[in-house]
Amino acid sequence: MEDEKVPVYVITEAMIRRVIREEVANHFAFMEPAKLAYTVDEAARATGLGVAFIRAQIRNNYMAARYAGSRPIILIPADELKRWVESLPDDPRGVRR
Repeated sequence: MEDEKVPVYVITEAMIRRVIREEVANHFAFMEPAKLAYTVDEAARATGLGVAFIRAQIRNNYMAARYAGSRPIILIPADELKRWVESLPDDPRGVRR
């Protein structure tokens, strides 16, 4: 066998940085920005609870909602929804075991 020349690839730091930047940009390109508020339907889906239950929590002042525009579109701020979930008890009260 004759002396075969194997190609040598030089990878510079700049090349690695460019690839990383492109990969990170591609990863986040399809992600939605964090929600600032949820509708009642979205809050129900996010928590796995029913719309009627979420509405009752708002009506009974356990969860604060905001209203946008002239139509009563109920928006629940994300931090309020998180606060409400974290305020729930760790054990089921009133449930017989």
